Amino acid sequence: MNNNIVFGIFIAFILLCLVILFCVILLKQYIFKIKKYNYILYQKEIEQQKAINQTIIETQEETLNNISEELHDDAGQQLTYINFQLENLKLINPEINDSIMPLTDSLGHLAKSIRTLSHSINSQKLKNFKLVDNIKSEIGKVNKLNILSCKLHLNQQLDHIFSTNESIVLFRIFQEILNNTLKHSKAETFSITISENPNLCLTTKDNGIGFLVENKNVATSIGIQNIKKRAKLIDFSVKISSNIDKGTIIELCKL
Repeated sequence: MNNNIVFGIFIAFILLCLVILFCVILLKQYIFKIKKYNYILYQKEIEQQKAINQTIIETQEETLNNISEELHDDAGQQLTYINFQLENLKLINPEINDSIMPLTDSLGHLAKSIRTLSHSINSQKLKNFKLVDNIKSEIGKVNKLNILSCKLHLNQQLDHIFSTNESIVLFRIFQEILNNTLKHSKAETFSITISENPNLCLTTKDNGIGFLVENKNVATSIGIQNIKKRAKLIDFSVKISSNIDKGTIIELCKL
């Protein structure tokens, strides 16, 4: 009798262990499926976000391309027409040549500036060159103005291959920073350093008047917001450091 009870308890224990094991296996399978499902959802969200970012970049660039074409075609043609009228006026009235000459020169400078602006915002032209080449070209234009001394520093270990989106967006950010420096900083020097140690980073530095980063008006300014929004599109972080009368440092790093 006792042997039967012991045997019954043993069988019950075995069955209980099997039930527990079965439950554990089911639980693991359930957890695995949940993790897999969440991973698939996460991947879909990433792909969806990439598609949205791509659409945003393409829309922005298409808008800039349209502006570039309008500047080149419409504004350019109007300036050419005005210049033709001035030249015709000088032929009819030679005595006013000296008086009109400053106006003719100003018109020539304006036409050149519009052509330069048209080329700099046209992404089709940007795609034909590397990011570094575009930055060098922009720096060269600014240095010719003798207003701001610009330099580019490249890390010798730079192996990063920039995607088309990265090249275009980073160049737009660089343009925004350089434009803000020219308009607001009163700086004498400006530099951009591109390094990879180990993450890719673009760092700009000027010796201007600086500003208070915590200032709400500065933090919410269109220029700062444009930089942050554009950086987010290509998964770059933005760190801004600035001190009054000591200049500003902006660091963009690949996440």
